[in-house]
Amino acid sequence: MNNLPPVMPDIVRETQERMSRMYHFSSSSLDRLKDIVAMDSRWQNPTRVEVAIELFHKCVAAVSITNLGVCQPSLLCHLMNFRPPLPQNTIGNACYFFGSITTTEDEIQLPHFVAQLRKAKQYLQDKSKDPNQLASHVFENVKERANKSEKNKFDFYMCISLCNLGVYKIDFGGVSP
Repeated sequence: MNNLPPVMPDIVRETQERMSRMYHFSSSSLDRLKDIVAMDSRWQNPTRVEVAIELFHKCVAAVSITNLGVCQPSLLCHLMNFRPPLPQNTIGNACYFFGSITTTEDEIQLPHFVAQLRKAKQYLQDKSKDPNQLASHVFENVKERANKSEKNKFDFYMCISLCNLGVYKIDFGGVSP
């Protein structure tokens, strides 16, 4: 019984307004933005996805500040694929949300976001060296994030880049879903 992952807490959330939008950034625009950020940042080679997500985060934070007059704490989550670090015979697509918490206007800058995102990625890569323990680490992290969000009121933003998010095919014995 001790080998089972921790139980996820039941969280009752208030009904909130939600919206969903899809944005497309041209390659040339992202490359220019990436070059600008790389010159102004101590982080080497930020990815185009990191740059696009942080641009989005800065824009929604600016709108929030304009509407509320203060910087509202925010939690920005980004879905990423674990593979190929996991064995190919692992069932399904293994994805995970990496998060960046900002509480001040100064933290809504690319270096802060990239540092938190890369730290979370490195932590997970270190933990995924033993694939048998990976699920328990993921559940612990999700539980910790749920506890933080329960204690604090965050503006929550979730981003997903479909670039290089491969979908693995499953052999069902002659038929495909």
